[in-house]
Amino acid sequence: MAYGKQIKGFLVANGINQNVIAKDLKLSDSTFSDKLNENVKISLDEYVDILKAINKVSKFKVDANYFVNKVEETQNNNLINNEN
Repeated sequence: MAYGKQIKGFLVANGINQNVIAKDLKLSDSTFSDKLNENVKISLDEYVDILKAINKVSKFKVDANYFVNKVEETQNNNLINNEN
């Protein structure tokens, strides 16, 4: 799954330190960073665990569709920009 950059953007926008999420997931900071930077793929199980960890600390709750919709919006915008 290629949702790392959207997740990272959400964390930054909401003032959530990615180290807090990494610790909750029992991942090293560098491994979680690799996932957020899309150097390593995020499995479906990891995606669900990341959402749960975010919802523990975020005022704004996210569900499984939140980042999927963000990726689709970005892809659609890229298609429109490429057509122009």
